[in-house]
Amino acid sequence: MVKNDNGYSFQPGLMDKMYQDKKEEKEKAEKEKNKEKRKASREKKRKEKEKKRKERQKEIESKKKKKAKEWTYKDKVNYSILAIVMVPLFQLFFIYHQGSWLDIVLQSTKNSNYLKQWLPDGDGLPYSKGEQGSGIKCKEIKKYLPAREKAGGEASSPPSAPPQAGGGKKRRRRVQKGGFSSGVNDAKEFFDSTKYGIPYEWADNDNFLMSGTGEYFKTFWQGNRSALKFLQEQTRDAFFKDHKEPNGLGEKAWDFIKFAAILPVVNIVAHIGQIVTNFGLLFWASFNNQTIMILPFFILAICSIFLGAFTGYFWPWGLFTLYLTVFNLRPTAQKISNFQTYGKRYKWLWCISILVWWFIIIGGGIWKWHKDAMIFLGIIAALFFLGMVGVSTLV
Repeated sequence: MVKNDNGYSFQPGLMDKMYQDKKEEKEKAEKEKNKEKRKASREKKRKEKEKKRKERQKEIESKKKKKAKEWTYKDKVNYSILAIVMVPLFQLFFIYHQGSWLDIVLQSTKNSNYLKQWLPDGDGLPYSKGEQGSGIKCKEIKKYLPAREKAGGEASSPPSAPPQAGGGKKRRRRVQKGGFSSGVNDAKEFFDSTKYGIPYEWADNDNFLMSGTGEYFKTFWQGNRSALKFLQEQTRDAFFKDHKEPNGLGEKAWDFIKFAAILPVVNIVAHIGQIVTNFGLLFWASFNNQTIMILPFFILAICSIFLGAFTGYFWPWGLFTLYLTVFNLRPTAQKISNFQTYGKRYKWLWCISILVWWFIIIGGGIWKWHKDAMIFLGIIAALFFLGMVGVSTLV
């Protein structure tokens, strides 16, 4: 320590130390300030999160209260009447639906005319001017023949015989088997599965846009019909190859299982398979027989997957689901016959099914196993039983 003239001491480096202490204090205060800010920010977020949690909890409790709101007696009666009417209707629809699938499966023998007409997947009608399964087409044969000019033109063809004197009978023109008749084709309806026309005829157009579009739709319809045909053929070979009217309890039990269990599974597999098949066809159709249109159709495939929600996924899943539904439910005499046959053959099993659903929906779901509701359903069950043993004819 150094003593000056005034009697004060001066310590070397004191100013530096004071500056350093001041700097550390300032940094410490800054850190404390930032710490307080972070703490306040965390607290704010925590409060906002807690507020949102309470709002969600309040909404859930409100929904629970609304759901748990007790129905009035009038509400229960109305819903019970609705269930009494709708359950049998759904049961009847189920029987017709499976009867329709049964008719389709039984006719789905390999290379059958039914499959050629309703599920064509070859190169013939409706995709080109040829018969399904007719082999090579005339158009393809002509590609390998020499041109008429090179072969001598009209002079190379044999001279036609002169007409017979006396006005003999005219020769009847023959149409080759498997040939294409424009008149017959034009007379068909637009939705006829064997009509050659838009959009398939575009595939033969010289314009690359129309040609690519025609090939695109050909690939889609051939792919979907081929997959459905394969499912029907395999189902028939596995379960319905020797289908006949059942005799005896064992055969009837197996017949009922096939009708009420196996056919609904086939229906589910058909609809799920349609979804999977169309997912793959979105990309396969973009490349199959395509040239310049590969990129636009590939972009369409991506948009259909990720932006399809804006159109309800109509293309391609909605369209082909509609097609499959109409194809199945299209009424025919045999489908109606199957509906009547299986409705009568297993009448009491269908009645038991209706009764079980009534107990579940009306007894348990609406009336919560109330005594009066159970007595009402018990009376109906007793009438069914009396009908089964032949005492009552009300059912």
